[in-house]
This record gives sequence, structure tokens and C-alpha cells, in this order.
Amino acid sequence: IWRLCIAAMVSAPCVLTFFLCPCFGADSPKYEKKLGFIEVSKKNPRYFSFSDGTPYIPIGMNLCFPRPYFYDGTENDAFEKLEEQMARLSKNGGNFVRVWVGADFFNVETKAGEYDAKKMERFKRYMDLARKYGLRVKLCMQHFRSVSENEPDTCDATRLRNQFRQPAYAKLFRNMEEYVTSERGKKLYLGYTQNFASHYAEDPYVFGIELWNEMNTVSSKIEVVQKWTAEILPRVKKQFPHHLVMQSLGSFDSSRGIKNYKLIMPMASNEVAQIHRYLDCGAPFKICHGPVDIFCADAIDFLLANAPGKPALLSESGAVNPKHTGPFNLYAKDTEGVILHDILFAPFFSGSAGAGQTWFWEWYVAKNNLYWHFGRFAKAIGGINPLEENFVPFRFEHEGIRFYALKGKKTILLWARDAQSDWRSELERGEKPRKLCAISLPISKLPGGVKPLSVSYYDPWTEASGKLKQNSGRIDLPEFSRSIVLRMELSGL
Repeated sequence: IWRLCIAAMVSAPCVLTFFLCPCFGADSPKYEKKLGFIEVSKKNPRYFSFSDGTPYIPIGMNLCFPRPYFYDGTENDAFEKLEEQMARLSKNGGNFVRVWVGADFFNVETKAGEYDAKKMERFKRYMDLARKYGLRVKLCMQHFRSVSENEPDTCDATRLRNQFRQPAYAKLFRNMEEYVTSERGKKLYLGYTQNFASHYAEDPYVFGIELWNEMNTVSSKIEVVQKWTAEILPRVKKQFPHHLVMQSLGSFDSSRGIKNYKLIMPMASNEVAQIHRYLDCGAPFKICHGPVDIFCADAIDFLLANAPGKPALLSESGAVNPKHTGPFNLYAKDTEGVILHDILFAPFFSGSAGAGQTWFWEWYVAKNNLYWHFGRFAKAIGGINPLEENFVPFRFEHEGIRFYALKGKKTILLWARDAQSDWRSELERGEKPRKLCAISLPISKLPGGVKPLSVSYYDPWTEASGKLKQNSGRIDLPEFSRSIVLRMELSGL
């Protein structure tokens, strides 16, 4: 029996087994190279798998570059900080990171069309670390918003100095629109991506290729971005035939974003539907001012409705001061990670292909030592195979609790979130989360008249777990604060 258990853990490492815990799975082992590349699952295109068919649920964060504020300026110190973050993420069940290939620290194109071998070696160090810790890496190829040689330095310590410009192109193009619409600009971009393809097109530790970070920022005309994306995505796919290719847009915080996302995300050549959304009290959309779980779930709802049949990801989230003027001033108070918890859980339990992916990896996650949240999410979904389950998301409210749920063929997963506890109550007003007790969940709240064969729970805040009894058509929940996860094994299916 133990040999069979070990064999199962090795052959399907992203399906966290139940063997080490009777109710919820243990931390995920590292992925092996033999599993192959990440792809859209042929069995269920709303989720990812390895090329051998093993399901892959991305659990991770943006780790895009070392920010000068957090290291002493030397390359070795920067990589020490990066390795510490990768190691701690991996130890806690993480399997994914995102990097900005064009960030100042990594930027290999210091002259137009020429690539710095030393900078390529520096980027290789990043990839080698990711490989060491079993992390798949999304390569965001570019992010700059200006081709000017010099700009007023309006950046503060939260940003890289002038990181959003590409001075190598200053004498070649009058502005960004000329760069993205001209054949010369496209040739330079594709030469740049081909340079990386020559090194990484056969690397299974590359999760996928993202053309640009928030590309709607390079032109005021979304149609320009749409045309460029439609042309470039298939050409980059030819360079990286084994990898997913995708585009990204800015924070979904206003009515303009509706048009932008509807134009870009459904494209057939855009293989992953991604969305960015932040807690931002300066955003035009009021939903971005409120509870994090609600705006995360709403973002995934939008993707599932407007780019159906694709994996959906909340690929950037977090909290900012009004209108993205810096990291959230209440992050220092969030030592328990209530914002991160909601970013991780709400998307997946709303039908996303993975956990939500936070920004501010150093200002928030590292400073507050919040890596343990990734491990708690990994345990909460332990043993689940979304390819087989074919989950359908649903949600309801009951006794002041929001239930985000996934109904599958064999399992119902529910994440129960206290509606009275959120960032405003805990971080702004300083209130402790209430203890919820004597909560009884009617089975009639479940869809289709299903009757669970068994019910278990996992508390991601305390790690308590166990079996629950059903009495007279109701399930009595254990005492908990903030949130709890329920797993129901279904009968008659």
C-alpha cells in the first residue's frame, strides 16, 4: 500500500494526496521535468495540465524583479533576496512565479537589436533558481511605455528608476504608437523574443510567454493594441511552439476596461484569459473600494462570461493607495495576511484555473512573512483533480457568510467567507474578526438536490480539520473566524 501511495505522489505531484492527512492534502511536491510543458488541458480547457495530462494548478505570485529599495545594489545581494523568496514560496506549496524580462535589472537590449550576453547570463540565474525550487515561470517580455531617452524622474522607492522607458529606441521612433504600428518596431520586438526563444523555447520550466505588461498603457487607442496583439501572438507562438502565449491589460477598475478586455481576452490566439484588479479607493469602479473577495470573484466572473472556454487567471492583484500611487498604506497592519488570503482563495473558488497572483512581493508578502498562506491554499485544494471534476462555480449567502463553491462530478468544494470581516473592519477600524459558532448549513442550499456522502472541513487560519456530521438535512459547522473550507464527497455519482 505504501509503495502505491509513494508512486501516486511521484506520478501526479500537483494533485495533493490525502495519504498524509485524512481530510485535506499535504504540501505539494516539486514538479519533475518529465511531466513536460504546461498547456491548456485537452480534457478540460478551463484548466491547465502538463503535457502528460497531469493537472497543474498555479499557486504563486509576481516576483518580477529585485527592487533597488530592498537590496544593496549588487547582483549577488539581489539574487540572495530572490532565492530567499523563491525558497519560501516553494516550501509553502508554491509552483509559479512571473518575471518582467525587460525590467532594468534583466534588460538585455541596451542597444536596439543587440543583446547583452552578461545580462542574458543574469536572467539565466533567475531561471536556474526557479528550476531549483520547482517553480514554473511566466515570462512577461516587455512593459515599457515610452521610447524617450530622458524623462522627469517621478518614481519613488516603490518603483525602479525610469523602468517604464526604453531609451535604446529613442532615436528610432517618435513615440510608442509608431513603435507598435511600424514594421521596424514589430521586427525589433520579434527579434527580441526570438533571442529568448533560442535559449528557452525547449525549457519546460517556462509556464508561458506574455507579450506585454498592461499593453493598453502604450496607446490611447485600444484598437491599435488589438491589431498588434492579433498579429504578434501567432508569430511568438511559432517561436515558442511548446508554450502558452498570452496578453495582459491594466487594472480592471473602470468602464474603459470593459471594452479593452472584451476586445483582447477572447482572441483565439490568446490562450489564457488574464485580468488585473486591485483594491484601489481611487478607482472609478466602486467595487474596487470594497471587500477583496468580492472584487476578485467579480473579475473572474467577467472573464468566464467574456472569454469562455479558456483558463481564467487573476494574474495581478493587491492593494494600492488611491490611483496606484504606491503600495497600500495599511499593508503594515496586515500582518495576518487577510488581503492575501482573499486574493488566493476567491478566484479559484469562483472558477479560476489557479490561485490569484499578488503583486508587492517584497513590500507585502516578504515584509509581513506571509508565505504560509500559499501552503494553506495548497492544503485546502489537496487531492482535487479539476480536469476530472469539471467544476461549475456557484455561490450563495447564509447567516452572514458568503459561500463560494465549486460543484464537480464527485466533489463539492466550498470556501465560506465571513461577510462582516474584511480589510476595512480589521485594518482600517482595528476590529478583531468575530468567532462564528453554531452555524448550520442547510443541504438544500446545494444545487440539484445533491446529498453529500461525507463532509470534511479545513480551517486555513488554524489548520484544524476533521469530519462533520449531517443532522436532519443540515451540516453543523465548527467554530471559525474569517473563513473555512468545506469538502463534500457526493453520493450516487
